Amino acid sequence: KATVSVLYWRCRGEMLAIFRDHPLFVMYWYGAVGLVSLLTYLVWVRVESKLESNVQNAYVAFLFVTLMVFLSVSGISFYWAADKRLTKEERNSRIQVGVAALFFTSDTPILCIDLVMVRSVGFVHVLQGMDLFLRLMSWCLTFVFLWMVYLYKFSNFFHARGYSRRDLNQPTFNYHAPPGMVHTLPPRQGYCLNAIGGLET
Repeated sequence: KATVSVLYWRCRGEMLAIFRDHPLFVMYWYGAVGLVSLLTYLVWVRVESKLESNVQNAYVAFLFVTLMVFLSVSGISFYWAADKRLTKEERNSRIQVGVAALFFTSDTPILCIDLVMVRSVGFVHVLQGMDLFLRLMSWCLTFVFLWMVYLYKFSNFFHARGYSRRDLNQPTFNYHAPPGMVHTLPPRQGYCLNAIGGLET
């Protein structure tokens, strides 16, 4: 368990550091993936007769949403995070905003549409396969990044409120002491039962 924990925290630190220390690379990556998706639409999706019109319309709609989110939120966040005058926390927060915005408005919906198209017509064009591969890679990397961010913030939430693993594993006591009596639990438990039966730390 200790080895797994060490590996997890080391991988988490490396993942967060890659995104934080190379925000412009992250921006170029999303730009390249979006460009491939645009080429896929222009060259294949809009002229493929076997695809239903609602699939084609959904694809181009989310391409437009991706462009708007990239220009108005994510691109600005990535470029802002490249400012070396910012602290690590400030750079992390800006990277997280940019990545999360594209994950929910671009990677996830377009990947779902790509999978629907594969199910409908199979692999019929090289750009289709390239777009699916890049989208799947982008989705996986972004999901792992956001999951680690979530675990980090979740653990900090409990840590800030004084919880620890030992506290969470303590049994729940429902004991009411008689009036005038005070019962103290063993010191390792870290709790004291007062005269009215309440728990005190």
